[in-house]
Amino acid sequence: MRGYLLIHGLENHRPEGHWMRHLAGRLRKQGQYVAYPQLPNPDSPVAAEWLEVLATEIELIEEAGVDSIVVIAHSLGCVAWLKFIAAKELKVKVERVLFVAPADPKLLTAAPTFQDALDVDLKNVIKTHADQIFLLAGNNDHWLPEGIDKTFAQPLGLTAIIWEGAGHISVSDGFGVWDGVVYWALDPSNDLLIR
Repeated sequence: MRGYLLIHGLENHRPEGHWMRHLAGRLRKQGQYVAYPQLPNPDSPVAAEWLEVLATEIELIEEAGVDSIVVIAHSLGCVAWLKFIAAKELKVKVERVLFVAPADPKLLTAAPTFQDALDVDLKNVIKTHADQIFLLAGNNDHWLPEGIDKTFAQPLGLTAIIWEGAGHISVSDGFGVWDGVVYWALDPSNDLLIR
């Protein structure tokens, strides 16, 4: 059985209308195991608290008998996953990871304990923690002033998918319902960029 772990970003209280909440609901309606935790204090998050919740969610996924998981993270959630895998060994197989609009850690002044996420070499670590890794960002994301390639793709040894005009891929950028991510979650051969 496959499971899904969705990791939200800064100031996200899992609101109605957010594409991530829509994704969780659509997957659950299809009988999928979905973990979509509300991470502590999302307006002023502390890395240790978020990583503790992620560790518990991974344990619960393992206890549920899930064979492999798909991790889908947005913004600060991407940075949290990087910090998590740098610190933890995983027992459950991570089939795929999708980083959506990761935020430049240097800009995370409201979350200073996350700012060191790229201070360690993660190229080898990231590839040992997932079979496939996808990196998606808008070409005009205000959380990536230096661009996705310089900030994340090059340091992580990944190739980025650039979505023209998508901004931070957030509700304020028009991303409520996002069918492409639902289709992709079920089958990675599907086009992520379908609205």
